[in-house]
Amino acid sequence: MSKCEMSDMCSFFNNEIGNLPTLVRAMKRRYCQNDKEHCARYMVRQKVLRTQSLLDSDIHLELESDISSMYPNDHPKAQRIMSRINT
Repeated sequence: MSKCEMSDMCSFFNNEIGNLPTLVRAMKRRYCQNDKEHCARYMVRQKVLRTQSLLDSDIHLELESDISSMYPNDHPKAQRIMSRINT
């Protein structure tokens, strides 16, 4: 378990997608500081980074927009997004 290296650029970690203080603190502790591998945002971003050279720029922008509005525990949305990415 390790702290997420994407925290600096993560809209969730930086409180840019809404504010539910108690819930956000708990999610940050769990996903951002201890268990990044199970963060839905992290999983999708990693897949996007691995396939970035294969993605059309419009699709890439759309995916980034989808990721930026996700919560770390939004695994169903993560699966829908990742299913749109051809590997």
